[in-house]
Amino acid sequence: MPAPALLPLVALIVGALLLFFGYRWFRFLLACAGFVLGLVIGLALVTEPLLLGWLAGLLLGLLGAALMGFFYLLGIFVLGAIATFLVAGAALQLFQLAAEDTVLIVMALVGGALAVALQKTVISGVTAAYGSSQVILGLNGLGAFGRPAPATGSPWQPWLDAPSLPGEPWALGLWVALFLAGFLYQLRSRREHRPER
Repeated sequence: MPAPALLPLVALIVGALLLFFGYRWFRFLLACAGFVLGLVIGLALVTEPLLLGWLAGLLLGLLGAALMGFFYLLGIFVLGAIATFLVAGAALQLFQLAAEDTVLIVMALVGGALAVALQKTVISGVTAAYGSSQVILGLNGLGAFGRPAPATGSPWQPWLDAPSLPGEPWALGLWVALFLAGFLYQLRSRREHRPER
């Protein structure tokens, strides 16, 4: 498989798994998120020499994975706060509204607290929403919609160009349909697998 097709294919597979099984795999995904966060921080903190930066990133990544897996509720709070901060910031930008950073931070804290209080529903909804977007981006990156991204020197560029797809009028409808299918499936399967008391 050529390198340009690899990332969209991974996005498609991971997106489909998140879409329908995100709640079941959440602890593992939380540890993965902690690893990625630690890796990025390590690479940002130590830029020279490159090998030392990767070593610091890997060590912080392992620490982040352990902490997110061990402190489950803290991980949910952090992810809820980050998601709320990003969504609120994007909404403010979309509607061309201004807000103080303090307001965004307070909204993020409230979002984190709500994520902990409603964790089962929130986890199912967030993983279904993210999974559906990744399925669409992966399909687009593979050329399923007749608009593959232009080939460039970077193997990641075709996938990175895929977010232009949501500009299509039908893309939001497809995202909503996939999100609802995944979210409802997760809620239904969660009820079916609930242990009897």
